[in-house]
Order: sequence, then C-alpha cells, then structure tokens
Amino acid sequence: MRVERIRIKNFRAFKDVEMRDVPPFAILVGANGTGKSTLFSVFGFLRDAMNTDVSRALSKLGGFREVVSRSAHGPIDIEVKYRLKSRAPLVTYRLAIDLAGTRPVVARELLAYRRSRHGRPW
Repeated sequence: MRVERIRIKNFRAFKDVEMRDVPPFAILVGANGTGKSTLFSVFGFLRDAMNTDVSRALSKLGGFREVVSRSAHGPIDIEVKYRLKSRAPLVTYRLAIDLAGTRPVVARELLAYRRSRHGRPW
C-alpha cells in the first residue's frame, strides 16, 4: 500500500494540514511539538478505530477533548488517498468525528475508489 495524500483537520497539533505527493520513503524532520509523532498517531488511531470503534480509539488517546485541536471549530477530519499496488486505482478514505452531546460520533465516513487510473471515484 502506498499513501499518496493525507489531509488532517483538528487532530491534536494539526488544525489543517495536507501532505501531497508523499514519496514511498519519507523522513520527517522538525522541532519538538511540530507534529511528527502526531502524524503516526493518526495512523494508529485509524487502525484502532477500524479494529474496535471510534470511541475506544479516542479513549486510548485520552478522549475526544484531548485529541481535537485546541480552539478548533468543526469535527476531527482525516482523509487518506492511497493505492494498494503501484498501478491500482486510487482509493480515498475519509473519516469525520464530531460530538453529539458528550459522545463522539462518526459525522461522515467515505470509502471511494476510481474505476481506472483516471476518472471519477465511485
């Protein structure tokens, strides 16, 4: 699997970040507190959300209030575009999590892939 693009909104240090054209091998360099570990935390969160549920995945990270960016407006929103193989169609997975009262809920979930290398997703 190869991640080609990732967009993260309101997840810890990432208020609105997008990485495009992610190379197969990348080295992340930056000062403390800039989000290097948070990027890997996003993938761990997605894994845990798929294996259990969103509430449990959030509780492993301290709960919704600990994960959502400070003074953020709107849901936690993660979008990953990837290919399973080098010439496989592009797959888009998007997950948006918001609060309903005090409980985290999936506000939107999307899985789409293109029929061929180009074209509209379905």
